[in-house]
Amino acid sequence: MVIPRKVRPLLYSTELSEHVKMEGNLRTEASLLIKGSFSGTIESVAHITIENGAAVDSCTLSARSLSVFGRFSGSIKASGFVELGDKASVSAEVEAPAMSVSSASRFEGHITMLGNGD
Repeated sequence: MVIPRKVRPLLYSTELSEHVKMEGNLRTEASLLIKGSFSGTIESVAHITIENGAAVDSCTLSARSLSVFGRFSGSIKASGFVELGDKASVSAEVEAPAMSVSSASRFEGHITMLGNGD
């Protein structure tokens, strides 16, 4: 399934810059752009993007949708879609109804795709 680029927000309510290294629990109701490093738990009812060069490690992440262009390890649960873009490196257990994987990305793990109503 191809996810159109226009699905991602044009503006992010929250941004962790490339200079930020954060560990802990993060909960947000707004879109989130990660450019730095994070480990811990992320919960969001909105879209999350992990930029190229960002590293999210040992993370339990739940969100409406997720786009990864950087590095992610841990577990992902999305109510919408998960997108692995060019240069993404992901090692994860993924649960989402839709997933898009670029041929220029790397994925290791397990995917559970449940349709609507499952």
